[in-house]
Amino acid sequence: MEPLLIDTLALRPFLNRRVSELSGGFLRLAALAATLCVEPSWLVLDEPFSAIDILKQMVATRLVAELNAKLLVFALPEAEGETPHLGCNRVLKLSGGRLL
Repeated sequence: MEPLLIDTLALRPFLNRRVSELSGGFLRLAALAATLCVEPSWLVLDEPFSAIDILKQMVATRLVAELNAKLLVFALPEAEGETPHLGCNRVLKLSGGRLL
């Protein structure tokens, strides 16, 4: 894994741990770091910021924004979807399986 990603996402203290030993937030950060290492051209993230503190959310959002992927899709709980730092240029809302 790229050292810059490890340090940026504060994962260095957890490098010698099994993934199953990580908390929910650090598990999500480790998964994001592994994903960003392969520089995907598109990315779908399902509740990527759950269990992650606001400062790490902002760092992770910046890293994803720098990806230059053709398509980024975030699935977020409604309360989290209102956060202004996501940097999305378009927001679609679903309710009861219907696009609003």
